[in-house]
Amino acid sequence: GIFLGMNQFFPVDTWINDYYLIVFQPLRFFVYLLYFWLGILAWKRNWFTRQGYTPRLLPWSIVCLASAVVYLTFKGMMHARGTELPIQLGNALGFNIFAYSTLMAGVALFKAFVNSSNDFWKSFSACSYGLYIFHSLAVYYGAYYLLGMQASPFIKAPILLIGSTIVCWVLTVALKKVKGVSSVL
Repeated sequence: GIFLGMNQFFPVDTWINDYYLIVFQPLRFFVYLLYFWLGILAWKRNWFTRQGYTPRLLPWSIVCLASAVVYLTFKGMMHARGTELPIQLGNALGFNIFAYSTLMAGVALFKAFVNSSNDFWKSFSACSYGLYIFHSLAVYYGAYYLLGMQASPFIKAPILLIGSTIVCWVLTVALKKVKGVSSVL
């Protein structure tokens, strides 16, 4: 509902960049705050642990693929018919279901295939809170920077994913060496 409500005030792909240091998409701002809250809830309820909820790969992957088709269908209609409420509703529902199901399918995928205890993943795990804190800034700035790049989204997305992850990881490793900051991260 928040995504749809914000769409009444801002076009779907609006970027606010008037503040030089702060660049964001107003439609997604409150959605990301809800994901932050969801992370706290998951931590409090021990999700993704042996005792808590663990998503299953197949059901979440099916929902992810189906919602991707729905989202991309409505996203394609937004340019020509983006002021029509049913199109905005389909886009909002598609985006939110796709985002959440991708998160859950990704968690299931990582638990099934990447959950190991080698040095690489231990370092990544030790930096997970910093990655969580810094990723939205890295993704926002990276996506904004890539807007000017003349390339397919299928090229830009992996660049953004890998680049923002590396930036956040390096930043977290560096900040963990700073006295006083390391206890937070």
